[in-house]
Amino acid sequence: MSGSDRLTPQIDSANERFWASLKNHRLELPRCGECARFHWPAHDRCPHCLADRLKWVPVAGTGSIYSYAVFHQLYHVSFKNALPYNVAIIELDEGPRLISSVRAPNELVRIGKRVRLEYEDVDESLVLHRFVLDET
Repeated sequence: MSGSDRLTPQIDSANERFWASLKNHRLELPRCGECARFHWPAHDRCPHCLADRLKWVPVAGTGSIYSYAVFHQLYHVSFKNALPYNVAIIELDEGPRLISSVRAPNELVRIGKRVRLEYEDVDESLVLHRFVLDET
Protein backbone atom coordinates (compact mmCIF):
# COMPACT_ATOMS: atom_id res chain seq x y z
CA MET A 1 0.00 0.00 0.00
CA SER A 2 1.39 3.40 -0.88
CA GLY A 3 1.79 6.02 1.83
CA SER A 4 -1.06 8.04 0.35
CA ASP A 5 -3.44 5.08 0.90
CA ARG A 6 -2.81 4.98 4.65
CA LEU A 7 -5.04 6.99 6.93
CA THR A 8 -2.94 9.02 9.33
CA PRO A 9 -3.98 11.27 12.21
CA GLN A 10 -4.20 15.01 11.76
CA ILE A 11 -1.52 16.34 14.08
CA ASP A 12 -1.82 19.96 15.19
CA SER A 13 -0.63 22.18 18.04
CA ALA A 14 -3.36 20.88 20.38
CA ASN A 15 -2.51 17.19 20.05
CA GLU A 16 1.15 17.10 18.98
CA ARG A 17 2.29 16.26 22.54
CA PHE A 18 -0.01 13.20 22.53
CA TRP A 19 1.48 11.87 19.27
CA ALA A 20 5.03 12.70 20.40
CA SER A 21 4.50 10.68 23.59
CA LEU A 22 3.34 7.68 21.55
CA LYS A 23 6.51 7.90 19.45
CA ASN A 24 8.37 7.38 22.73
CA HIS A 25 6.15 4.39 23.59
CA ARG A 26 4.36 6.14 26.42
CA LEU A 27 0.94 7.72 26.66
CA GLU A 28 0.55 11.25 28.00
CA LEU A 29 -2.69 13.19 28.45
CA PRO A 30 -3.45 16.69 29.69
CA ARG A 31 -4.29 16.96 33.39
CA CYS A 32 -5.79 20.02 35.03
CA GLY A 33 -3.69 21.76 37.66
CA GLU A 34 -6.84 22.90 39.48
CA CYS A 35 -9.26 19.94 39.59
CA ALA A 36 -6.61 17.26 38.79
CA ARG A 37 -8.82 15.59 36.16
CA PHE A 38 -7.50 14.23 32.88
CA HIS A 39 -9.22 15.00 29.59
CA TRP A 40 -9.10 14.07 25.93
CA PRO A 41 -9.17 15.46 23.32
CA ALA A 42 -6.73 18.16 24.32
CA HIS A 43 -8.01 21.70 24.84
CA ASP A 44 -6.41 24.91 26.06
CA ARG A 45 -8.74 24.85 29.08
CA CYS A 46 -9.99 22.07 31.31
CA PRO A 47 -13.45 21.00 30.09
CA HIS A 48 -14.42 20.16 33.69
CA CYS A 49 -13.58 23.39 35.56
CA LEU A 50 -12.37 25.73 32.76
CA ALA A 51 -8.97 26.32 34.38
CA ASP A 52 -6.06 26.98 32.03
CA ARG A 53 -3.34 25.35 34.17
CA LEU A 54 -2.78 22.11 32.25
CA LYS A 55 0.14 19.71 32.38
CA TRP A 56 0.81 16.68 30.20
CA VAL A 57 1.20 13.62 32.44
CA PRO A 58 1.93 9.95 31.65
CA VAL A 59 -1.02 7.59 32.16
CA ALA A 60 -1.03 3.84 32.67
CA GLY A 61 -2.61 2.86 29.34
CA THR A 62 -5.06 0.48 30.98
CA GLY A 63 -8.82 0.61 30.97
CA SER A 64 -11.92 -1.13 29.71
CA ILE A 65 -13.99 -1.31 26.55
CA TYR A 66 -16.74 1.29 26.85
CA SER A 67 -18.27 0.57 23.41
CA TYR A 68 -17.28 -0.95 20.09
CA ALA A 69 -18.43 -1.78 16.58
CA VAL A 70 -17.23 -4.39 14.11
CA PHE A 71 -17.00 -3.17 10.52
CA HIS A 72 -17.65 -5.67 7.73
CA GLN A 73 -17.92 -3.17 4.89
CA LEU A 74 -14.90 -1.41 3.37
CA TYR A 75 -15.04 2.35 3.90
CA HIS A 76 -11.39 3.15 3.14
CA VAL A 77 -8.73 1.28 1.20
CA SER A 78 -6.44 1.35 4.27
CA PHE A 79 -8.62 -1.31 5.88
CA LYS A 80 -8.97 -3.61 2.87
CA ASN A 81 -6.88 -6.40 4.40
CA ALA A 82 -8.30 -5.96 7.90
CA LEU A 83 -11.98 -6.74 7.28
CA PRO A 84 -13.78 -7.39 9.52
CA TYR A 85 -12.16 -5.00 12.03
CA ASN A 86 -13.26 -3.40 15.26
CA VAL A 87 -13.29 0.21 16.39
CA ALA A 88 -13.55 0.60 20.14
CA ILE A 89 -14.01 3.38 22.64
CA ILE A 90 -11.62 2.66 25.47
CA GLU A 91 -12.29 4.26 28.84
CA LEU A 92 -8.91 4.68 30.48
CA ASP A 93 -8.58 4.10 34.21
CA GLU A 94 -7.80 7.82 34.54
CA GLY A 95 -11.19 8.68 32.98
CA PRO A 96 -10.77 9.92 29.40
CA ARG A 97 -11.98 7.85 26.47
CA LEU A 98 -9.93 7.10 23.37
CA ILE A 99 -11.17 5.85 20.01
CA SER A 100 -8.91 2.97 19.08
CA SER A 101 -9.07 -0.72 18.22
CA VAL A 102 -8.59 -3.96 20.10
CA ARG A 103 -6.14 -6.48 18.69
CA ALA A 104 -8.16 -9.61 19.39
CA PRO A 105 -10.61 -11.83 17.56
CA ASN A 106 -13.76 -9.73 17.16
CA GLU A 107 -15.88 -12.35 18.93
CA LEU A 108 -13.81 -11.78 22.11
CA VAL A 109 -14.26 -8.00 22.12
CA ARG A 110 -16.99 -7.13 24.64
CA ILE A 111 -18.09 -4.08 26.61
CA GLY A 112 -16.47 -4.04 30.04
CA LYS A 113 -13.47 -6.22 29.13
CA ARG A 114 -10.17 -4.99 30.52
CA VAL A 115 -7.56 -3.83 28.01
CA ARG A 116 -4.02 -2.49 27.99
CA LEU A 117 -2.24 -0.27 25.53
CA GLU A 118 0.19 -1.44 22.89
CA TYR A 119 2.06 0.59 20.31
CA GLU A 120 2.02 0.12 16.55
CA ASP A 121 5.18 1.49 14.96
CA VAL A 122 3.96 2.58 11.52
CA ASP A 123 7.26 4.18 10.49
CA GLU A 124 9.96 6.38 12.05
CA SER A 125 7.61 9.36 12.28
CA LEU A 126 4.33 7.76 13.42
CA VAL A 127 3.31 5.41 16.22
CA LEU A 128 -0.36 4.53 16.69
CA HIS A 129 -2.15 3.28 19.80
CA ARG A 130 -4.24 0.15 19.98
CA PHE A 131 -5.26 -2.11 22.79
CA VAL A 132 -5.09 -5.80 23.65
CA LEU A 133 -7.25 -7.77 26.05
CA ASP A 134 -5.73 -7.82 29.51
CA GLU A 135 -6.18 -11.38 30.70
CA THR A 136 -4.25 -10.90 33.95
